[in-house]
Amino acid sequence: MKTFFLLLFFFSVFSGCVQEKAQINTACFESSKCVSLEIAKTGSERETGLMFRESLRQNTGMLFVFESPGRSGFWMKNTLIPLDIIWIGSNGTIVDVFENAQPCKTPECPVMFPNESASWALEVNAGFAKQNNIKKGQRVALNYEANKANWKN
Repeated sequence: MKTFFLLLFFFSVFSGCVQEKAQINTACFESSKCVSLEIAKTGSERETGLMFRESLRQNTGMLFVFESPGRSGFWMKNTLIPLDIIWIGSNGTIVDVFENAQPCKTPECPVMFPNESASWALEVNAGFAKQNNIKKGQRVALNYEANKANWKN
């Protein structure tokens, strides 16, 4: 009987860990659509982003974590796949969406800026925003493992 309770205890602890782990590194939209995230939180990770990638799995994206809110711009230099860029304010609300940003094949690449200050930007495959009716003003629940002092949402 003691073994049964011990196994039950370990199973409940283990399943709690699995449930908690499944929620880490996701962005979930009001439409109930969630994407798995890669996190770009250092300057070098943000600078490289999705450059040189030939593909991005469906329902995944890269979350750019800015050191402070601002109007951080993005360009598509050395980016091989078209992307949607979703800027998110510090309160978890989408402040801007740029759909179908195309790879830049010239030496001079345009820079895209949000219309408002953002704390995060999320890059996903082009068409994601349209397919999932992602719009400015909607809320996004961000769950990611980060510096606990800067944990948001």
